[in-house]
Amino acid sequence: TPTPGTGYPRPRPTPTFPIYTGDGTGANGNVISPGGHDHHHHEPGMPFDFNYAVKEDAFGNDYSHNAISDGEIVRGEYKVQLPDGRTQVVRYTADWQHGFSAQVSYDGNPRFDIPRPGGNFNRGY
Repeated sequence: TPTPGTGYPRPRPTPTFPIYTGDGTGANGNVISPGGHDHHHHEPGMPFDFNYAVKEDAFGNDYSHNAISDGEIVRGEYKVQLPDGRTQVVRYTADWQHGFSAQVSYDGNPRFDIPRPGGNFNRGY
């Protein structure tokens, strides 16, 4: 809802964050979230497997993403066609203990003579 007289939204309250103290085990008040729960409690996720791809040569769109998870570790890869003709490839893993880890590589050599689509797009207005 807007703040009266300004037209701007009311600021959201600042979220609370866990207090980090002690050895990180959650025992004796160490690493406890504001709700009083052990910060390191882990619930397994839902396994999944997905992928998608878009290849539209007329506009230079060529990208894809696939990921798979057993409910504990997510492994994935995504590819993006860059404006200079190279493909950026990001392979990653993520889990609740180690976070997100990515390896980035590039396929191809940069080219600066690649034709771009024209600017005559129908914008609908």
